[in-house]
Amino acid sequence: MGRFLAALMLAVIFPMKAGAQGNGPQLYSTCVGVEKNSSRDQICNIYLSGISEGIFIGSRVAESGFRSCLPKASALDVHQVRDIVERFLLEQPTKVNQQASTLVFEALTAAFPCKAESR
Repeated sequence: MGRFLAALMLAVIFPMKAGAQGNGPQLYSTCVGVEKNSSRDQICNIYLSGISEGIFIGSRVAESGFRSCLPKASALDVHQVRDIVERFLLEQPTKVNQQASTLVFEALTAAFPCKAESR
């Protein structure tokens, strides 16, 4: 429940429109000089963790030469991604101790495999 509340607060503090990104002043007010373990501190940590995880997995993808075969018609929404990840975790319980970004990457790769000619 705590993470849900933090995600909800993040959505309020960093309002995102289609294709829009939060800005520097929003990041500054959420992360700089806030009380440790406060709601803003947790939101900042979740936001920064998401960005750093994205960079980490992006470098792993680049090193592996993997090409994304996610649907190109439209982006997956968070509910679709969550369903895919939950199913993967239930079907692959021996992998649960891997890094979270690796698990999401593997789940999406398994759900949307590339055809041999598209690699």
